[in-house]
Amino acid sequence: MNQPSLTLTLSVTLKPGSQHDMVWLLQAMLAAISRHFINLGKPDLNGSYDEATRQAVMRVQRACGLTPDGVTDEQTWAHIVQLFGSWQ
Repeated sequence: MNQPSLTLTLSVTLKPGSQHDMVWLLQAMLAAISRHFINLGKPDLNGSYDEATRQAVMRVQRACGLTPDGVTDEQTWAHIVQLFGSWQ
């Protein structure tokens, strides 16, 4: 039986200093990805775009061939969602 693929488009741009429910979602997805992505680092689930979250985002960006600026824009979201969906 095939599992359904995750299709989700997120256009909220998050960056260091952001405090938003979407930061919590980002951190939860990064935490799940970190179980398979050894060097990712697991950010705290605190809803605050802190340094640990920025570093984890930058590692994903590097691994996906994006500019590692630590900002979660629409393109970065797309890669995080794809990684998250591939291991669920």
